[in-house]
Formats: sequence, structure tokens, C-alpha cells
Amino acid sequence: NAALDLTDASGNASPSVGIISPSSTYSIGPDGRGQINLLINTGTLNNPNFGVNGAITLSVVFASPQHALLSETDSFGSATGTLDLQNATDLTSFQNGAWANGVYSLKLSGVEVSAPNPGYFVASAATIDFTSSSFAYIADQSDNGVITSVPFTTVSNNLNITRSQNGLITFNSLNLGLPTRFNLDAWLIDATHFVVTDWRDSAFGTPPVIAAGYLTAQPSSPSVAGTYAFTEAGATAGAQPQVAGGILTCGATGALDVVPLGGTAVSDAPVSVACTAPANGRSLITILGTTTTTAGISQFAAYPTSDQGIYLIELDGPSAGTSGPSAPSGAGLALQQTLATPISSSALTGNYASNFLASTTLGSQNFAAQIISGGVSTPTLSGTADVTFFNANPTPPTPPVGTPSFGAALTGSFTSGTDGRFPLMLTIVPAAGQPTPEFAISHPACYIVDANTCLLLGLDVTAPGTGILQLQQPNI
Repeated sequence: NAALDLTDASGNASPSVGIISPSSTYSIGPDGRGQINLLINTGTLNNPNFGVNGAITLSVVFASPQHALLSETDSFGSATGTLDLQNATDLTSFQNGAWANGVYSLKLSGVEVSAPNPGYFVASAATIDFTSSSFAYIADQSDNGVITSVPFTTVSNNLNITRSQNGLITFNSLNLGLPTRFNLDAWLIDATHFVVTDWRDSAFGTPPVIAAGYLTAQPSSPSVAGTYAFTEAGATAGAQPQVAGGILTCGATGALDVVPLGGTAVSDAPVSVACTAPANGRSLITILGTTTTTAGISQFAAYPTSDQGIYLIELDGPSAGTSGPSAPSGAGLALQQTLATPISSSALTGNYASNFLASTTLGSQNFAAQIISGGVSTPTLSGTADVTFFNANPTPPTPPVGTPSFGAALTGSFTSGTDGRFPLMLTIVPAAGQPTPEFAISHPACYIVDANTCLLLGLDVTAPGTGILQLQQPNI
């Protein structure tokens, strides 16, 4: 038994939709891969034509018994995400009324509901006292590349929340000083980590949006310093899909990749990096270089998290209410690089859980996979993936459709870089009887974070995308 929030562009917007059980099923193999088939109670929806006869299929690959990566692999939709086991002790504390007061970083990513569905991103630091309902915030919004930044603001008795016994906090009419008063559901993972969904603002937001993300506690003494690997997804100044990533060292130098769909990529360009100390939970990261080396990407607002991460939102667009020039937009994640340079190929060794989502001229392509790296002695890659390529605008006009390919074989290789930028080559070979993906060969960069993690950035202008590799723990 379970519950989920559901919203889509066809008008569905429903909280805690029931999942029919035992009709919903799952299966997991010894390599940590498998599928979760969710049968949705469509009787509560405005448009019952949801999923494939009311069902959605999620391919899953576990990195640990507590954490897995997801990818939707059916003909209805295209998405990637995460699956996390609720911490039983923290859930019990939550049910007994215990609240973890403090500063939280919020990240929301999504799109406007109206076509052509421009990108919509929000990042914020929220100081939350659940007991007294006092509240403070600082926030940034990027809506179709237009930036709204809200200074630090303190309010009293303005936190309207409800909670459920399954670990759900609902923020009703949450005021971050932005045009939308958000109605967010925060689903507890543990005392300091929540998955966030926003079902109501697809109809009542300003503008109406579909967005989701994470709410994560900040450390008690946040800092933005040292070296970070980062990726972001967004759009060019001309509103074409674009991804960017690299390895940046605050107060020193870095290397930047920028990949627009169908455009000209910037590859491993040298840049200078400046970072400010966090004020009220928010820092600024400035990237300096020529227009050719940065493709217009110059500044991020950065919100630290307690797990050595930073939620990023790009600030290069014009401010709301002005007529400034168009600029790139996007949002993403930075993780502190903890391996000392030079980084050798042995840093990428073992069995990894992975997911990846790329934009294409037709729509998108995504996968969930186990990827095996031979490391220093054998810099080759192998593995198995469930892949979906999604046609958002089929001809003649028909409903968008995804084409899954289950159990595809992966082969490939990689080249190590001393700064932790490892270019990969992956070839997808479909299993017998399965369709060939739109793009069978990809060339992502792997930005090494530590011995367990690297961030992926697709370097092909035919399929720019973002993803992750996470080392699988033994006995998953």
C-alpha cells in the first residue's frame, strides 16, 4: 500500500492518489536491477487516460539497500528520479511530533504547464521553526530564463503546515516572496531529507507549473569553498534544451562543458571561479571567461546542503520586469570533490547504479542501468540498461509515445583526466526482440566526486543530458 502525488499537463492534479495493491508489483534481480509496476487509481483523476491502461513502469537500480535510481520505461512518459527507504527511527519521531528546526535548502525543477512548456526553477534557503511557525527565507526563481531574486525576509506566524502519519508535511500557501504561493508536499526520507512534490500549482500557480525536487537541511556552519563537480539542465538563450557541467575550484580555476541541443558545444573550456561565503544560507558562484568559453553562463546562486552538496540555480537571465537580453537558464547540483588530484583511472572501478536523461530532437531518451567499470587495469565499461526513447511530437499528430527497450547490453570505455573529468563512450545493444534506441552511442563526461560517485553530462549535441553513477554497495 502506498500513496503518491500526481500531476500532468492534461489536467490531472491530485494529492495522495491511491495505488491499487496487490495489483501493483515489483521484481528485483541479483544485480540490483528491476521494475516497479504501479497501477494507479484513475477514478480520482480529471483525465483517466493516465499511464498505460492506468499503469506506469519504473525501472530501478539499487546503489544500496536504502537508495536506488529510477527511470520511467513505458510508452506513457519519460523521467528519471530516486527511491529512498524511509528511516524508521526518524519516521517514528516525526509521528510523535518531533521536528528538526533549522535552515533547509529547497530545490524545485519543472516546466510551465502551457506549451511550449518553458523551464521553471526555484531555489531557496528557508529557516523553519515548526514549533512556533516562524519562518524566514531567501529565494531565486528562473521562469523561462527570467530571474526573480528575493532578499532575506523574516515573517512571524506565517508557516501553515499539516502533517500525515506516513511522513508527509504539507506546506499550504508557502510564501517565498515569489509570484506563486506554493502548495508543497514534503515526503520524509529522514530527519533532514525530504522529497518535494507540487501538485496544486499546475492549476493555480502564477504561472501554472509542474515541478518537484528536494528539501534538505543545511549544515550548521555552511560554506562554499574548495572544488566541486556540477551539472545543470536548462535551456539556451534561444530556448533550446541545454546542459552544462564541469569541475570548478572556488578562488581558482575550473573547466566547463556546455552542450546545447543541435548547437555548438563548449568542451572542457578553462574558466576562473569566484565563490562568496554563504549569507542567510545563500552563496554566489561566478564563472569568468570569454563568451566563447562560457556560452553565456556566468553566475549561479548556491544553496548548501548537509551532505556536501549545493543546489544551483543559474542567474544569467534578465530580472523580472526588465527588458534585458535573453540568456541561458537552468538548475542543477554540485557535489564537493573529495579526492586529491591527480585523479587516476582507479577512481572509476566497480559496479555502479546509474540513470541518465537526455533531450533529443524528437523528445528524450533515458535509462536506468548497472554499469561496470574495470578501472585502472581495464578502462572498459559493460553493463545492462532499460532504455526509453520518447517521441513528444509524432507525425501525423498522435499522442506522445515512448518506446522501451528492456535489458539492453552496454559496452564502452573511458579516458581518465587528472582533474576528475573522465570522458566515456557507451554503446547500447538491445536485447533480442527489443527495439533499437534513437541514439545507440553516447559520449557522457563523468565528473568524479569521490570513490563512490560521479556526475554525468552528455556531450553529444544530438542528445545533451545529465545523470549520475553511484557505486553499488556489496549485498544489495
